[in-house]
Amino acid sequence: MVKHKINILISDGQSVYRTGLKHVLEQKPNMGTITEARNEIEMISLARTDLPDVVVISINFPQSDGIAAIKELFAALPESRVVALASSPRDEGIRQMVELGALGHVTKFADVDEIHEAIKAVYKREPYFCAESADRFYEMITRKNPDPSTVKHQFSTRELDIIRLICKELTSKEISEELHLSKRTVEGHRTRIMNKTGAKGIAGIILYAVEHNIYQHSK
Repeated sequence: MVKHKINILISDGQSVYRTGLKHVLEQKPNMGTITEARNEIEMISLARTDLPDVVVISINFPQSDGIAAIKELFAALPESRVVALASSPRDEGIRQMVELGALGHVTKFADVDEIHEAIKAVYKREPYFCAESADRFYEMITRKNPDPSTVKHQFSTRELDIIRLICKELTSKEISEELHLSKRTVEGHRTRIMNKTGAKGIAGIILYAVEHNIYQHSK
């Protein structure tokens, strides 16, 4: 449960969409100050000065590169929490934004309740994919079907257990209860997993796990 107001920065090149999203989110619980950016330059500037809790950013600006904007945001503010908006669940930017460290991915035309849920999840540093994006994401990364034996040896049995539970979207607290470990122990394992996989966040661990057949997604 989110106990604090979440301050948000919405970055999108379409003023009607941007302002409309701001208006409906302001009616939702737990939403704090919501500011708007018309492009990536404004987005970076406002992110530096306002330090929003979550940045909601279009990954296909009409006249700019949303992926490049996310990359620049993480370069300037590495701890940023990002929900990426795509015009279509088949957008090829899904994989790129996960690799960069964005935790959320929702289509621009998703119900506002789903965008609200994505913001709350990402605020807690939990991954969130709308159903359409999740299916597309797993479809893209399971095409190669690499030999899992080439990577599994670098992880302990406990680490593999934790990776699979992360892929099931369990929090550190839930994993600790499932495996009868302390939360601190789970977080220590998670840090080592991120170092071994090169992941920048939970979404990156999921990407690695599915791509290397450590975890099999089922619809």
